[in-house]
Amino acid sequence: MSFPTFTDFFTEVHHVEPYPWQAALADRVVAERRWPDRVDIPTGLGKTACIDLALWDLARQVQARTTGGHTRTAPLRVVHVVDRRSIIDQTGRHLGELSAALAGGASGTAAGAVRQALAGFGIRTSDQDELDPVVSFETLHAHTPDGEAWLRGHRPAVVSTTPHQFVSRLLFRGFGVSEGMAPVHAALTGIDRLVLFDEPHLSDPAIQTILSQQELQAQAGPVGDVPLGQLVLLGASLPPHRRDQGSAHGISDADRSHEHAGKLLGAPRRLVVNPTKDTDKDIRSALVTTAQAAAGKVLVFCNTVRMAQDVHADLERAASGSALLVTSRFRPADRTRLDSAIVTWENDEDGPRFVVATQTLEAGVDVSAGTVVTEPCPWPALQQRVGRVNRRGEHETASVHVMTGIRAGTRAVYDASAVERTLDLLDGVTSLSLQDQARLDTDTGWEAPVPAVTLHAGLLPVLAQTRPRPVTDIDPVPYVVGRREDAPTADVRVAWRTVVGGDALTACPPQSDEVIEVPVTAARTLLRAAHHGEYKAPDFGDAALASDREVRTPFRRDDALPPAMILRGQGRGTRGLRDGASGSSEAWATILRPEDITPGSLVVFPVSYGGYTAARGWDPSSRAKVPDLAGANLAKGGPFWLTTDTADVLAPVLTPGAGTAVVDALQEIERIAEQDPLVEPALDELESALADGLGTVVLVTPAPHAYVVERAPAGKLARTRASFVALDDHARDVAHRARVLGESLGLNDELLAAVEHAGYHHDGGKSVDHFQRYLCSHGHTSHEHPLLAKSGGEGRPRAVLERSARQAGVPRGFRHEAVSAARTLDRFGDLCVHLVSAHHGYSRPLILPVEDPTHPGRDANALAGAAERFAHLNERYGPWGLAHLESIVRLADHSASAAPKHDAPEPVTAPPLRTESMPVLAQADIVLEGLAFDSPLTWWAAFGALVAATALDAGATIRWEARAGQQVPVLCTTASLDEVAAELATTPEIVREAEGLVPSLRTKHQKIPVASVTTALSRIDRKRPGHRLVGAVVSDVVAENGSVRLNVPFEAANSNGFSTGLDALARWKGGPVDAMLSVLTTRDDPRQYSDGTIHGLAENQANRAQLDGLGDGRQARVRAIVLVAVVYGLQESSCNGKSSLGVDGRYMRLPVTSTGVTLPRLVAELRTVPRRPRLAWNAAGVSALAEYERRPVDKYFSTYAATTGVTYG
Repeated sequence: MSFPTFTDFFTEVHHVEPYPWQAALADRVVAERRWPDRVDIPTGLGKTACIDLALWDLARQVQARTTGGHTRTAPLRVVHVVDRRSIIDQTGRHLGELSAALAGGASGTAAGAVRQALAGFGIRTSDQDELDPVVSFETLHAHTPDGEAWLRGHRPAVVSTTPHQFVSRLLFRGFGVSEGMAPVHAALTGIDRLVLFDEPHLSDPAIQTILSQQELQAQAGPVGDVPLGQLVLLGASLPPHRRDQGSAHGISDADRSHEHAGKLLGAPRRLVVNPTKDTDKDIRSALVTTAQAAAGKVLVFCNTVRMAQDVHADLERAASGSALLVTSRFRPADRTRLDSAIVTWENDEDGPRFVVATQTLEAGVDVSAGTVVTEPCPWPALQQRVGRVNRRGEHETASVHVMTGIRAGTRAVYDASAVERTLDLLDGVTSLSLQDQARLDTDTGWEAPVPAVTLHAGLLPVLAQTRPRPVTDIDPVPYVVGRREDAPTADVRVAWRTVVGGDALTACPPQSDEVIEVPVTAARTLLRAAHHGEYKAPDFGDAALASDREVRTPFRRDDALPPAMILRGQGRGTRGLRDGASGSSEAWATILRPEDITPGSLVVFPVSYGGYTAARGWDPSSRAKVPDLAGANLAKGGPFWLTTDTADVLAPVLTPGAGTAVVDALQEIERIAEQDPLVEPALDELESALADGLGTVVLVTPAPHAYVVERAPAGKLARTRASFVALDDHARDVAHRARVLGESLGLNDELLAAVEHAGYHHDGGKSVDHFQRYLCSHGHTSHEHPLLAKSGGEGRPRAVLERSARQAGVPRGFRHEAVSAARTLDRFGDLCVHLVSAHHGYSRPLILPVEDPTHPGRDANALAGAAERFAHLNERYGPWGLAHLESIVRLADHSASAAPKHDAPEPVTAPPLRTESMPVLAQADIVLEGLAFDSPLTWWAAFGALVAATALDAGATIRWEARAGQQVPVLCTTASLDEVAAELATTPEIVREAEGLVPSLRTKHQKIPVASVTTALSRIDRKRPGHRLVGAVVSDVVAENGSVRLNVPFEAANSNGFSTGLDALARWKGGPVDAMLSVLTTRDDPRQYSDGTIHGLAENQANRAQLDGLGDGRQARVRAIVLVAVVYGLQESSCNGKSSLGVDGRYMRLPVTSTGVTLPRLVAELRTVPRRPRLAWNAAGVSALAEYERRPVDKYFSTYAATTGVTYG
């Protein structure tokens, strides 16, 4: 029986035949075995059907492969990405229909054939697996919980999500994703996925990031036969610079003549341009008057929230209940209510006649009005607004009214010149049907694109490090929203609580359903309004405004009011609140003045401050008490802070009368506690009252008369405590699942062997005595099973598990996978060893050291070559390819842990024996007397010498030895001293290669045009040292006045010591090699010094913060600065314009190692040790940590001053 056609499948699922363009696209995808780069289809013509097509094509290819067909090119995952939550929720309903059709697909039907083809994909080794749907369907944004099904990775999946969620996961920095799971999310979003990017005009910088990621991963080559995937842009609103990129698919004459599609394309939309003045008063009046004069349902678009609120108030004043208000400044629960009302609005004759909205309704909500009234805006926004009128061609006449006044609020949200050009474009136009729009030359109506931030090859090593994270980490947000030199005020997240205190917020942090995002200026305004009793606020749109629009008045704090609290730097936006905010109670700080509210923070206001209503959303003028939603979050599984003050918040989620019983129980506990500490009976009464409506709950007492309440997940504890799993059974189970999954994904024999044997050996380290004692402490006796992998203790409270581990002698921080991997070092290849060591997300690139209490001074987590192996494998498979291979083992482990099998077969592939070898460590020492450690400058000079030695010998190491009271660096390498010096002496050539990318690299004042930086970064080749230098010293994340500053380790006199040192090196008498030999080996060479000081930053009268040795203002002399500024820069790219090595805020912390370390290991330590200086680094060979504090000298320069540092063991 032949596989059903797409038309058969689509018609069966949706009970209507596809449009001609949809059927033609299916034929094209089948014929070309890839998607076109763009699907240029106007809004309202069924773009969502691309999801159905992608899933059908995957099923078709899987079915064909089972009968000897081609290698699979259809990705396993389909990711629909769009920057509108409403579109995602609407897509979720479409996915629900698709899921239901597949689940009910009977044999002999098209849906049944698709289901059967996809059912054979991945792991099915347990009864639980057989009950799972064959396809996982998820919607994922800030206000939806992460579903677990799509994360299993071995099933086809369809996910609809936002650019922030997708790109942050793609960059190993997922919002709300733990460090341990970040590689899995990166793998699932970076390999074997089709990205359908909807409404691309909303998120062009994110598109560029995805394109760059695909190119970077493709350079590493394929991972077996696993397809990399593709990015497809959906929609006719494409930025002008994207319209000629790649292949395209659009509508045809067949669509124009189609009965239904033709009706949509020609649906009448009469255009009326209403001349108005540029004042808020005139535009507000015109919007209201025009809306009231129109017949039927009217949709009013405003460019800012305040204008929308004012227009809504005017319409409501004329006729109460006649208008709905929709902006992005509503809490999710209220927004869900509004979205539901809007879905039925157009057909609800008794409901409101008007909907007043901001940009949030421009796209995605499938609503159709007879009239749209709008403020002027750039063409892409206007095109979306026009798409909300007569959307289904149901009106014989429909109209769009565009005001011409460009007020101050509009200018703050949009580029005024683009608005003016759009109004010029409309001059003389009387109709805006889809066919009429296609005939317009709309390029002039676009705003200048937001510059994308360059994701380049030099950043890959920083991206790949996920656990532990680098000290200076990459922020994914610029890679989503781009670089804005005229940056809008960053948002803050705002929630309201009855009890606002550090302990309560730490134990029960606000969940995403409680939170809205507002500009930082707006949050400050509410604080002023609450304390001053008056409201003055700037206007702001759904996009935040420039900070200079804040209304500033002297702040007078009212001490009688409860304080507001702030948590800074947590979660990177609302997206980070998926599992609540984190942090200790000390992380929560009291807000004392408006300036304490900083961008990116989480602010919790007392409910008494007001500032929000269900009807208007964010409303700082309201003093009404804001409902506390913490009780509703408890019903969804979040923790709740229960006291007598918050008991009434629970009333909505309890059965009638239960709320009173809770209060009575709390008061009884307080009464008893004053006389008798034994309050267990009263606690039982409290739990019983809470259970009436919530089910079983767990109570924790973090403070007197306060309880943290959590719902106990049904069945979870029983499942995790149910059984013991033998180590041998678990090893075979994971190995088998990993091989089955790898085969279905398309791994070759070599990779299959690596994942199967990694699965077999991944938990071998659990066999150590103290870990077995720990597992046995959960009720197992050793004669039942010789060795255990699982003991059923995972569901117990963390404190109980940690106490059991300490009693069993397990060192705090011990990682069994380090022991597992160490046991495979001598037998298996690098990939297998790494997959074992990384199966819990560690060893990327380090497993943090833990001193073995039975062997003081020894690292219990020691794993030789982990950092070197990680760097090598990232080069070989690419960061996403390696993460993909890791995820196969990890997901197999998760599957086996959830549903253990005790009869899995032994591994069937040949063991991946070691054929390659790690670099052989050299035997010869080179003592660098000239670089005895007395300042950060000489430490970095020694680092530079190691970089040069590594270029000659990949196994070169460095250590510091005590000689004559000083720490002297010693290279251990096959290269000679002369060869190292000669390598260092090539730095001018390296700089010339860098200047081939950035001609102005040695510009005065170290400022370079950002346009040339962006061009250079996109061309970086990490194999070329000059290119690595460019990635190290420049970044286009931050720019001022069109320029970026060089990121060099230290500033120098006149801001151009970087080039001064390079020039001096070239002019050194005797040649650069002689210069380098002198710097490396001679302490007393006077040519290295000036003003009688040595190797340090020196302040002098002539040039403050001048780098000592660069010159006295008359003659430049070479010295270690050349090694610092150049060779140091050859390794690591800057993150957001800052160094990624050794620096944590204002501190520079430099490890002094007593045992030889390679360059990859030292780099990993530099990215890790500064933030975790108190760990047992001595067990890992670090004898001391030198610390320097950066202190400003003047507004241009700063210097590093030594602190006490840290000495280990």
